[in-house]
Parts: sequence; C-alpha cells; structure tokens
Amino acid sequence: MQMKSELPFDISRENLRLALRWAQLANYWREHWCALRVRQVELNARTLKRERDVIATCSDWNEIIASTQTIMRDHAAEMMSLMQESIGLELLGRNALAHVFSESLTDWQETWHGLNRIAGTGNAGESVLREVIRRNESGQASPRALVKGDQHVA
Repeated sequence: MQMKSELPFDISRENLRLALRWAQLANYWREHWCALRVRQVELNARTLKRERDVIATCSDWNEIIASTQTIMRDHAAEMMSLMQESIGLELLGRNALAHVFSESLTDWQETWHGLNRIAGTGNAGESVLREVIRRNESGQASPRALVKGDQHVA
C-alpha cells in the first residue's frame, strides 16, 4: 500500500536532521554541565572536610579564623574558575546552536530550491510554498501534486 506524503520527503528529512542536531547539542551541553556540577560538589565536599579538620585540630579561635579565611579564599578562587569554565561552555553552546540554525536554514533553502526545479517553478522555495498555501486555503490537495514521485511505501 502506498501513502502520499503531506510534505515532500526532503523537507521531512531536513526537519529530522535538525532535530537530531538539537538532540546532539542538548546531550553535549548536559554532559558538560553535569561534569561541572560534579566538580562543584566535590569542591564543596573538600572544603567542608578541610574546615572540619581545622575545627577538630585548632586550639583557639584566632587559629580557626585564620585557617577558615585561607580555606574560604581557596574555595572562592576554585569556584570562580568553575564559573568561568561554565561561562565558556555556555558561549560554546550558543555558538554551536547558531551554527546549527544557520546550517539548517541553508539546507532548507537548498531543499526548497531543488523542489522548485522538480516542480518547474522559478523562485527559490517561495513559489512552491505559495502554491501549497494557496491549495490548502482553497481546499485542494496539498503539495503532493507539486512534487511528482514523492510517494512512500508504508
């Protein structure tokens, strides 16, 4: 049994390609974010252990205060390093997302241009899209008639 597709197959393939790229980016971001979060928790645990050891071994308040200041200074420096790393990760993620959008729009434009060549229309993507909208508004068949041979076996 053959079923006709509402959208041309190439457009569906480009949509799937975009979804897979987004999933890949989301997975990359989540892996790196979780790794940073683990490092932050480990840093906090090390700081708490150091502070616990100081409290257990110090003999007066001045020694506790001096040791605590050193521990907190080290903790703040390492935490700022982690924050800078997370900002760098965020910028990389945004740049990658912008690249994916740009690449996807280029792929879509090329796909629509190819569909126009198949349909025998001139304008890159615009005329096919206008014809699809006109046919849908008038209640006629969808883009199936525009792209010959776009049938898929179910």
